[in-house]
Amino acid sequence: MYKLIVKKVFPGVINQAENEEEKEVVIYGLEVMLSSMVNLAAMLLIGYVSNNLIGTVIYLICFCTIRIMAGGYHANTYLACFLCSIISYSFIIGINPYITEKYNMILIILAAISYIITLGLAPILNGKRTFSTEEIQKAKKKVRFILTTELFVTIGLYQINYKLYKFAIFAIITEGVIEIMGKIKYSDINKKDLLKKMMKISMGAALLSGWLPSFATFHEPEMPQALKDKLEK
Repeated sequence: MYKLIVKKVFPGVINQAENEEEKEVVIYGLEVMLSSMVNLAAMLLIGYVSNNLIGTVIYLICFCTIRIMAGGYHANTYLACFLCSIISYSFIIGINPYITEKYNMILIILAAISYIITLGLAPILNGKRTFSTEEIQKAKKKVRFILTTELFVTIGLYQINYKLYKFAIFAIITEGVIEIMGKIKYSDINKKDLLKKMMKISMGAALLSGWLPSFATFHEPEMPQALKDKLEK
């Protein structure tokens, strides 16, 4: 849907690209920008209608800042992403009036758990591309810095205004939940990487057994014809 809108609304921008491959990249970038703006606008509207506009702004700043580096769950479609965002934030707005200061300790415990989860799991990679070990370590450092900054911001907000403080806490808790969901969803990606590595090791062992007079076992099964052909090439 967004792709069609982008092509209709921004043909001038897209045509600035030098070739078809570059056009696809531009279209993708516009899609991401448009979908993000729609989600943010919808959440701000919910905040405005519920008289929680400032709290919503604080929530979005805290959540988006850590989300960018920590990653987490991503829906498979723009519509699913939009619905997840709206439903989850509507739930937060719905329970917000009932979370008074007497429940602050519960909030702190949930936030602390989410804080630890995010520190431990981030960044959650979604398999779009392969990240180097160095990139992952840099992301982890940025996540630690952002979470530490948000911790001080949250403490400061608690001293100023409990209602606004809650939205910063909600953001941290939300990210913790999304980290867990992302870990569950993308565990198959990690499993595939592991299986691929095992496959390569198995191939290496097979080739090694073919090159050497005898492998380090007391019994070697009959060599498959495909391996014989590979060794004879």
